Amino acid sequence: MNYGMKILHAFSEEQKKEFTEYIGDSCCQTFRVNEKEFMLKADQIHIIFCDFPVYELMFIRIISERNPRRLSENLWNRLIILTLNNDLSSIHDTIVKANYRYNDENILFALKLKLNEIRKQQKSDNGEVKSDKKEKDEENIIQSIIIIFEHQKCYREVLSLSKPKNYIEICQKYEIEDPYIWNEALQKATESNDKESCRNVVRYVLEQNKIRLNEFLPIVKGLKSCCTLDMFIDLTVDNFQKLQDEIDEKTVKLEKISEDVQNSYNKSVKIDTEPTLYRKGFHCSFCKEKITYPAKFFKCGHVFHVHCLGDETEFCMKCREENEMMAARKIDELKEREQQTVLLPMMRNSEDGISILESVLRTGIMTNEPSMEEEKEIHDFFQSFSNAEED
Repeated sequence: MNYGMKILHAFSEEQKKEFTEYIGDSCCQTFRVNEKEFMLKADQIHIIFCDFPVYELMFIRIISERNPRRLSENLWNRLIILTLNNDLSSIHDTIVKANYRYNDENILFALKLKLNEIRKQQKSDNGEVKSDKKEKDEENIIQSIIIIFEHQKCYREVLSLSKPKNYIEICQKYEIEDPYIWNEALQKATESNDKESCRNVVRYVLEQNKIRLNEFLPIVKGLKSCCTLDMFIDLTVDNFQKLQDEIDEKTVKLEKISEDVQNSYNKSVKIDTEPTLYRKGFHCSFCKEKITYPAKFFKCGHVFHVHCLGDETEFCMKCREENEMMAARKIDELKEREQQTVLLPMMRNSEDGISILESVLRTGIMTNEPSMEEEKEIHDFFQSFSNAEED
């Protein structure tokens, strides 16, 4: 590599250019030697040109145009830095061509540094702007920085690089990704010295309802604000009128809803407390008096005065008593059936079956009609006793 640098130092400008083009073209190709392929590594070759930034830039540009895949992130960074220092007019195109294959933070730092340098040089001792070329260079750098900010989704940072007259356009572009960018734009507009742009931003955010009035006022009343009441007083009045119209409209809807709810409540109360209007002649199933007081109707058909039900308002008192009696009766029947089923084996296995039968009959347990099967067993049982006496 040192040998290559010495050769460059010995070359004329024309020879340096030819040498750079040859080396750059060679780094874009693949060579075959003894059936093996190899290529020149641009990351190592570019060191030859370190003492000649113009030719180093030419070398890397050749590769970026002919075979950009051969460039590493380091060489993309180097290409942008060299362009920034040697060919500022093409910095924006270089950033676009690089397509984010560089280190964002490093390049952003270099761009900001160059931007500050240009802004300092732009002004003469009395503060007047001197060069149109430097204005164009500044714009190229700003557009390059914006590309990086967009990639990083730092949309509000774009406002800090732009003039107040462009705030509305910028916010319209990025408001979907960052809805709160309007707040940032409004604050920056009110803190600028551009009253006309401030007026435009203020009126736009209020007319388009980008910021609500209660959020708007704290922003525009800051100490550095150039916003005055005349910029938005008419819009504020209109805004309050819209709010009042919305309140009136919603009040009417609420009144209608309240009226409907009250009507529904009245109907339910009427159904619950005045059943005689549609069930004339009903009598309370408990006290037997005519239903003329608030009453409770059940699906089973029974009806009770509310005071007759007491605390038991969920279940029909009549049906509950009948069901309890029916359940008790069924339980007794099941117990009797169970005893009857056990009775015959007891009598058959006992030596004194007749005594058992007499005691059972005295309890009344056999008062229910036996089934055919039980009747046959009883008949066979007595027949066995008759046979025993004959013997």
